[in-house]
Amino acid sequence: MKVNISNMKVDIQKTAATLSQQMNYLKVLMGMPLEYQFLAKGNMELSPLESFLSAVQENYIQNKTELLILNNEKKAGELEIRQLRQAYLPTLSLFASSGYNFENEQFTISKSTFWSNATYFGAKLSIPIFDGGAKHHKIRQAQFRLRQVSIQNKYSLYLGIKLAQNT
Repeated sequence: MKVNISNMKVDIQKTAATLSQQMNYLKVLMGMPLEYQFLAKGNMELSPLESFLSAVQENYIQNKTELLILNNEKKAGELEIRQLRQAYLPTLSLFASSGYNFENEQFTISKSTFWSNATYFGAKLSIPIFDGGAKHHKIRQAQFRLRQVSIQNKYSLYLGIKLAQNT
């Protein structure tokens, strides 16, 4: 019984936060400053069917493995696009190496043999000027794949909601 009460309290807090967010969104849509306070009149209660459907939708979204996989694919696609866009930036690379070389007519290693020290270091600056449009087309392909994943996500969510409404 205590678990149900604490769950109900959390649900009430979530609902209050959602109402606050929706009021702020309404202010943004109306072009009002967020600090402005206004009172909304009328019946703002959800019908039992709507609240049931929203609970079913939330449960479906949280427990559906397919949706979780699609959301992860969407995040990966966004990161891929970000990585491809960064290929337009110049890169600076630093390198260094050091070592000893052994030189002798015979293969006898002693203190009297000749050891030479070799060290080199440098920097390489790469500025992408022209790539024939390859980067642009890779970005477009990644954006297309991201749109496909978004459509699959919406379609899977739609099917789940329809299934929940039919049961």
